[in-house]
Amino acid sequence: MNRIILITIFGILTLRSIHCITNGECDTVTAQENIDQFFTGTWYVTHSKVGARASLCDQFETSSQDGTKYIKYSFDEGSYGTHCEGKPSNKDNPYPYDCKIESSQKNFPAGFTVVSIDSNYALVYKCAKSLSFPTDDYLVLNRQKNTEIPEEVENKLSSLGLVSSSFTSSKSECTQS
Repeated sequence: MNRIILITIFGILTLRSIHCITNGECDTVTAQENIDQFFTGTWYVTHSKVGARASLCDQFETSSQDGTKYIKYSFDEGSYGTHCEGKPSNKDNPYPYDCKIESSQKNFPAGFTVVSIDSNYALVYKCAKSLSFPTDDYLVLNRQKNTEIPEEVENKLSSLGLVSSSFTSSKSECTQS
């Protein structure tokens, strides 16, 4: 009986940190144009709407070659456990990604929408269907670790009906070097 109670409590706490998409569809978010600078180099997740450690503590390595966009990300710095590849398809969904978890060789579809970007930050909407249920999150990425949310991102969040105070900072959740 005690095991059942403990398993139930653990399940509730686990699901609390994952934002499940209730209607099975990703949010419709308008992508910023001219996002080539996103696909160069390393980005650190500094803030997350959902606040799950698995997203919040990620580091992204992005690149582009011959029209194909590459996103690698992982919880562990330097060892990118998830590899995603995207090719342009249409105006409504510019880059659907095919992703693979390297350790299990499990493939899943994902969407990464760059909502706002400059040379130092990016606001990205991530929607993945890697589990039996889809999940999504808004991520603030920066070229530097442990930074605050830039004013430009706060303005964009406001236009999306979101507030920066509801985002979790990686400073409080991640042990970063």
